[in-house]
Amino acid sequence: MSNVDKMREEAKKLVSECRFVVGYERGTFNHLDRALIAKTPEDVDKFVFGPTSIPNLTLYAVTDFRRPLKRGESPDARPIGIVCKGCDAKTIVELVREHIHARDQVKIIGMPCKGTIDPKKFAMLYGEDNDVKQITWGPDGFLVDGQAPKGDLLAGKCLHCKVRNPSVTDVDGMEQVDQPEAAGFEGIESFEAMDPEDRWRFFEGQFSKCIRCYACRNACPLCYCHQCSIDIQKPFNWTQKFTELPDNTFYHTMRALHLAGRCVDCGECERVCPMDIPLRLLNGKMAKVAYENFNIESGEDPDRPSLLGGCDPNDKECFIW
Repeated sequence: MSNVDKMREEAKKLVSECRFVVGYERGTFNHLDRALIAKTPEDVDKFVFGPTSIPNLTLYAVTDFRRPLKRGESPDARPIGIVCKGCDAKTIVELVREHIHARDQVKIIGMPCKGTIDPKKFAMLYGEDNDVKQITWGPDGFLVDGQAPKGDLLAGKCLHCKVRNPSVTDVDGMEQVDQPEAAGFEGIESFEAMDPEDRWRFFEGQFSKCIRCYACRNACPLCYCHQCSIDIQKPFNWTQKFTELPDNTFYHTMRALHLAGRCVDCGECERVCPMDIPLRLLNGKMAKVAYENFNIESGEDPDRPSLLGGCDPNDKECFIW
């Protein structure tokens, strides 16, 4: 039995005990799969999984658990089911750590993943209007209509992935995929090698492109506040909503600080950014600092306090001036 067939089999079991199961169905735009909320076995038959199953579906869990109840409505105690790649399943760990929901409120169908495509790379190589029918995994990488691709299609988040086989799942029996040796923070280290002035000029150019559409915030399952501090105007107006460089810089650096030690590098912020700002580079730098100074890696241990939610007398103090 293939992993996709196993996924559908398990999802059909879950629809009878869960409020719904979120999975992927074939989309209509640029070969990207989209979310499908399944409530019947017939819905589950539409589930697919492959290199175009890109979105982090845990966002639907956050939206559901954070939804205010209507007047007179009683909470539904049944769990929800989610199809998760390894990087997405790490988000569940963070949400449990932060008490957004209990672990038993979410049933995870963990799917081994060989990596997803980068939609922007695909559009550059094949154009927006193309006649490609299917993108699949082959023994040595992606296959586009059964043929080797014209160029590199692998998403940046997949280059250093350590969890191609999900470490958190409620389903056994999936066929595991090869796990290459992770390269750690290789991309971040090359950025750190730049002179401070060059780094600032780089981000100055990137932040100046921001149109403050907040797509990065809205797509992030860990940006779940009912009201973002950016939207609060009273009693303190921290920043204006203009697209000037100081305001844009404040927004992105503040968001990166809030995600420090929490970001699981699912890549959703960078994927949805219409201005192609390399947000993973900023969040990755924060993740590297959290790991090297406090030995905190996101999505690993739900019982350990978060980076900004606890302290240890043995923490390094090199950051204190």
